[in-house]
Amino acid sequence: MYSVNRSPSIDKEEAIVSELERAISLASAALTTKETGANRKLGEAANSSYLKALQLMIQAPPKGRRSRILENLDHLEGLLRKLEFRQNIPLNV
Repeated sequence: MYSVNRSPSIDKEEAIVSELERAISLASAALTTKETGANRKLGEAANSSYLKALQLMIQAPPKGRRSRILENLDHLEGLLRKLEFRQNIPLNV
């Protein structure tokens, strides 16, 4: 059986996409929950994943999935701005 060696850049891009999708999910949940404490925790977790994704992009700029990553990043930043406005707490957008 043959094994396929994955490129480290592909792994980094998958990690970026994963962090962005996680952050989008958390930010969306924060925007829909009515409970203030949960809202704040979800927002902070979304912001943390956003920062992790940015750090990964700095370490290994995306090449292959660049358009998907940029679309997710744009969507996430919009969600985080909404959260920042609703929660009246500064996020890193």
